[in-house]
Amino acid sequence: MSLRSAAVWVIGGANADIKARSAATFVAGTSNPGSVHYAFGGVARNVAENLGRLGWRPLLVSAIGVDGEGETLLAHAIAAGIDIRYVDRVEGAPTGRYIALLADDGELIGAVADMAALEQADRPLAALRDMRSGDVAMIDANLRASTFSFLLSACREQGVTTFVEPVSVSKSKRVVGSMPYIDVLTPNVDELAALLGEGSNTPLAKWMELEPLQARTVIENSAARLCQRGCATVIVTCGATGACLVARDEKPQWFPAQKTNVQDVTGAGDALTAGVLHGFLEGLSLAAAMPYGMALAGLTVGHEGAVVSTLSRKLLEAQRVQYLAAAFPEEE
Repeated sequence: MSLRSAAVWVIGGANADIKARSAATFVAGTSNPGSVHYAFGGVARNVAENLGRLGWRPLLVSAIGVDGEGETLLAHAIAAGIDIRYVDRVEGAPTGRYIALLADDGELIGAVADMAALEQADRPLAALRDMRSGDVAMIDANLRASTFSFLLSACREQGVTTFVEPVSVSKSKRVVGSMPYIDVLTPNVDELAALLGEGSNTPLAKWMELEPLQARTVIENSAARLCQRGCATVIVTCGATGACLVARDEKPQWFPAQKTNVQDVTGAGDALTAGVLHGFLEGLSLAAAMPYGMALAGLTVGHEGAVVSTLSRKLLEAQRVQYLAAAFPEEE
């Protein structure tokens, strides 16, 4: 059954992305030739833009500074089909910024995020007044810890389905105490290890050094531990390996990554979440919605920027069909 009558709330970070990509193998401790690009980002904003371009009219709940950068971000959001009425303007803090350093192959070397405006905002809690049973909310861990935990528990009480993005290893700590209130959690492997409190010498932390079958088993068992702590479903993103869907009392399912010429990995996880949400809102099960997520992630990493500016339902559907034909040819 389609959830087209449900309100789609996307709650969390909205910021400017500044990405520097090395033109050759990156050398630490010195200047590297390359290119610098400016665009809009933030986990929640990225997910909202993807959903907006797919026709869902998401409600973005976030915060910006009282500055020109923030106003430009909002104008871009409106043009992408995002409802911005719940975006707060915070005095005394600039619009958030995310500065990423990329290797010559587009992979992330490291990043710094300044999300002070969002951490000072109260609008996420004010939005609770307008949420209704049957609504769907994607919440990222850029929110301050107290707001994040209260919002999740309130969503559960109000019958709102929750998708949660941990954002980063450091911010994953904000998610740990809220597992029983999460319907779908979407960590990458590093965030999964942080959620479980695992150190750097565990099999999970060293999963890329393991044999493929052993690595998959480690990831499946680790995600199942989060389900045992109360989370209903965990979708672990594993880069070029693909993604693993683990739900309570169900057999884990793997979805291979779509083969593409990687241009920029920024926003890939956000795109996967948005694609799964798209399928879920169309009434599909999470397993049936996963190909939309994998297809949208594949589209995104093949382009510069966190969101494909030409995204449409028609483009995503064609990409999903192409993904299924390549990933599961026996089912076509």
